[in-house]
Amino acid sequence: GVTLIVNRSLKLTRPALVGIFLLTQPLLFAHSFSELTEIPFALLLIGAFWAYVRKQFLLLACMAAISPLARPEGFGLILVTLIALIGHGRFRWVLLLPLGLIGWSWLGWQVYGGPSEYPWWRWLPENWPYSGDSVYGRGSPFKLIGVLPAVIGPMAFPLLWIGAWDMLVTSVERPWKSHVVNRFLSDHEYRCRALVAIVPLGILFGHSVLWMLGKMASNGEPRYMLIVAPFWALLAAIGWAWVCEKTNIRKPLRWTVIAAILPIAANLYYPAFPMKPALDDQLALKIADWIDDNPDIRNRHPMLAAALPHLFIRVDLDRLNKSRVVDSSVDIATDPPAGVMLVWDKVYSLYNSDARYVVPEALLLEHGWQPAARIEEKDRYAIIYLSPEPTK
Repeated sequence: GVTLIVNRSLKLTRPALVGIFLLTQPLLFAHSFSELTEIPFALLLIGAFWAYVRKQFLLLACMAAISPLARPEGFGLILVTLIALIGHGRFRWVLLLPLGLIGWSWLGWQVYGGPSEYPWWRWLPENWPYSGDSVYGRGSPFKLIGVLPAVIGPMAFPLLWIGAWDMLVTSVERPWKSHVVNRFLSDHEYRCRALVAIVPLGILFGHSVLWMLGKMASNGEPRYMLIVAPFWALLAAIGWAWVCEKTNIRKPLRWTVIAAILPIAANLYYPAFPMKPALDDQLALKIADWIDDNPDIRNRHPMLAAALPHLFIRVDLDRLNKSRVVDSSVDIATDPPAGVMLVWDKVYSLYNSDARYVVPEALLLEHGWQPAARIEEKDRYAIIYLSPEPTK
C-alpha cells in the first residue's frame, strides 16, 4: 500500500504494474511468512521515503530514529535523514534521530541488567551483535547482482535498469552530466525520482562491498535485497512502461501477468512450494526426541544452551527463560556452569554474526565438557555436551 502511495505521489506509472512487480517477487513471497527482519525494514524504509516525498520531516525523523532497531542498515538511513533535514533547514528534528538508540540502550540495560562495570548508555555497544570482521569469510562482489533475477524475478531484472536510467537521466536537460547535480540539489521532485533508483542500487553496492571485504558479519545473503523490494518493483514497473511505450505494446498488464506467472509454472517442474521441513528442523526434532528419551540426563542437566534456534520450538522452551536457558557463548564454554546441556551444531555454533557465539568443539573439550551423544540427519549433525560435574 505504501509503495502504491509513493508511486501516486510521484506520478510514476500505472499502480497495477507496481503491484504485480512487487507481489510476484519470488524471494519476497518465500519470506512473506518468515519472522526475519528484511520485510519489516522494507516497510519502514518505503514509509520513510514517502515521508520525505511529502516533506513530512517530523515523520521522517521518527521513522529513521527507530530504523536501527530493525536492521543495521538503519544507521545509513539515519545518516541520509540527517543530511536531508539539514539540507531542508529542519534542524530541530535532528534532535529526534538518536532517541531510538538511546531508548534501546536504556531499555536493554533495564530489562537484561547492566553489569556494574558500565553505565546504561554503554549497554548497546557492549551487546552489539554484529562483528566487524565476518566469520563467514568473503566472496565475489558480483554475487548479489548475479542472484538478483531470482530475488526480484527474471522479467523484472532487465527492466529495473531501464527504469533506473529513466529516473536518473531522461528528465534531465542535455548534456545531462552538466545538469544532473544541479537538478538533484535544487529540484525536490527530481531528487525523489532519482532516489527511487539511488536507494536500491546503493543498497546493492553497499552489501556487495561488505561481502567482498568480509565486514559487518555479512555472508552475502540474497535476502538482504528484500529491504528495498518496493523500490525494485517501482523501477521494474517504470522500465516496463517505457518498453511498452517505445515498442507500442498493447495491453501491457496482460503481458505482465503472463510473465509474472512463469516462475509459478516453474514450480511445477522444480518444486519449492509448499515448503518441506528444513534439515535444521528435522535435526532439531531428533535432538528433542533424544532429550525426551533420556530423562535422567535431563534432570541432572536441566539448563539448556543451544546455537540451533529451531530446537527451542521443538522442546517448547522460551529462549528468554533464564531459569532454563543459558547462552551458547564463548563465556559459557570457557566457564561452564553446573547442570548445563549444550547442543553444539556444526553450522550455527561455528558461524554467527557475533564472534562471541562462535564456539569450536576444541574449546568445549578443553574446558571439560563431556560429549553425551551425536545426533545426525543426512549431512548435518549436532553433538550434545554436558557441563562437567562440580568438584566437591
